[in-house]
Amino acid sequence: MSDRGGKCESGVAVVFVVGALGDGIVMWPVYRAMCRRGWTVEVVGEREKVKLAEREVNRSLADGGGGRVGRVVAVDGDSAAMRQLWTGSCAAGCVRQDVRLAVYTFEHEAWCRGAGAMLPRAEVVVHTELGYHPRSRLWERFEVESLGGVEAARTDAAGPVRVVMHLGAGARVKRWPVERFAELARLLLERGAGQGRVEVVPIYGEVEAEQFGAGEWAALERMHAMAGVRRWDGQRGDGAGHAAVATLEQLAEVIRGAAVFAGCDTGPTHLAAQMGVATVGLYSAEQEEAWLARGPRVRIVRAGAGAEGVAAIETERVAMAILGLAAAG
Repeated sequence: MSDRGGKCESGVAVVFVVGALGDGIVMWPVYRAMCRRGWTVEVVGEREKVKLAEREVNRSLADGGGGRVGRVVAVDGDSAAMRQLWTGSCAAGCVRQDVRLAVYTFEHEAWCRGAGAMLPRAEVVVHTELGYHPRSRLWERFEVESLGGVEAARTDAAGPVRVVMHLGAGARVKRWPVERFAELARLLLERGAGQGRVEVVPIYGEVEAEQFGAGEWAALERMHAMAGVRRWDGQRGDGAGHAAVATLEQLAEVIRGAAVFAGCDTGPTHLAAQMGVATVGLYSAEQEEAWLARGPRVRIVRAGAGAEGVAAIETERVAMAILGLAAAG
């Protein structure tokens, strides 16, 4: 089978994904491109992550118009049918004859045998180059560069300019200090006062909360003491205590309300960019281009070469990038 040369063959495709939040989100342009060519894309992986893909990719396709045909369907990778693949086998009742394409984003000998038994009529495409890879077989085949984009999110022009800042990152070299985020909040509130009200919402996940020490909590409290900083409380963002963003559904909703999102090399930064939200991404000089956040309104601020990594980025540069995106609307 082929859908090159403008032929728009379609059918059911199954995409198997593993890894962290960002590892899955970088596949969203592929899903959108496939759906715009009429495919139904079943995404198999960790339940909450694939449900996020189903909600947000389908939402972006509907917002973009164009009479889409395909859609994304989330499939729980922890179901009994999917777990059995690791044994290298597949029960007769789980065999799918309707699937035309299977995309593997990882390889494991036994699992591949099981997946092959489950999807005997599917063409297999191995796509282990995670990240944004325009020259990969999968990207070229489905014209992802032209068909996989997302529309810029609309913001409330009459409301305050809400800046959502995600504090932290998994690896230390990727983290911008929380103290620097506090300084950024102060600069934004001061400079935004003359251009319309600015509102800052600092957020973090449970992983970041476990990494915070006394200095990080103190910096967060300084932010919360500033007029114009809104405290996330798990629902409305205006509570009195510390609360991590506990679910991906919550994360998507708080990002959706942002005029600008700022964060380091993390899943939430990829999520904001792929939701069409204006995004400022903080990256080290060594970060591969394939892992820079992509979206319709993304500005990348990179550190100079050196052992400090992202921590070397000056607050002034980040503030200017955020205010520039806010001013551009």
